[in-house]
Amino acid sequence: MVHVYELDVPTGAYAPAGIFRGRLQRPVPFPADLDLDALTP
Repeated sequence: MVHVYELDVPTGAYAPAGIFRGRLQRPVPFPADLDLDALTP
């Protein structure tokens, strides 16, 4: 499980952007696609 936060530019604070299990896919700040299940032995 991965908790993701992204910067809210107007407030300068980080805000929750999602909780991912199995696969993490995010378009910002760059395209990211990670198979989380493959990261553990």
